[in-house]
Amino acid sequence: MFFRKYLAFVEAVFPWMFCCIFGWWMDRLFVEFGHRSTDSPICLHSDLQYVRWHQFVTATACSAQIIYSVRIRRTQFKREMNILGVVNHHPCLVHLYIVQAILCVAWGSVIGCLIDVSPWLCITFVNEYRATISATAIIVIIISLILERKLWTFTLDRAIQYDSKSLVI
Repeated sequence: MFFRKYLAFVEAVFPWMFCCIFGWWMDRLFVEFGHRSTDSPICLHSDLQYVRWHQFVTATACSAQIIYSVRIRRTQFKREMNILGVVNHHPCLVHLYIVQAILCVAWGSVIGCLIDVSPWLCITFVNEYRATISATAIIVIIISLILERKLWTFTLDRAIQYDSKSLVI
């Protein structure tokens, strides 16, 4: 199986979520340089100006990251099937895609809760329970990686068995 280093952090947040984080810091930098259209800050925690816009962009970037990560995992799975010589069978990979989506959302939650310039900290519930949300997301990440490894191996084994049966018949 393709080895997933660092709890699949890079695959779940790069490049789309990193662009969001960069946008958060740029907004905060502009606010510190005096770029503010009103005197009253919308978000007292992080002093961001465009909170709703950043939240929308973050949700969109997380969706784009899921699509990007799913495409990478599909390519890796096909590569591994080619290495093993499976050519006649293309198994359903939806379960692997769902786990990849869970990983992206969980890492997005960790980033959204732990980075101080996050627009999600403007939501009172998230700000008050951010340690609990982050800890839960880390547990979900660990469980998802274990589940993904088992599903990956199961799907690959099933594809090999099906391909070998179709060659015999």
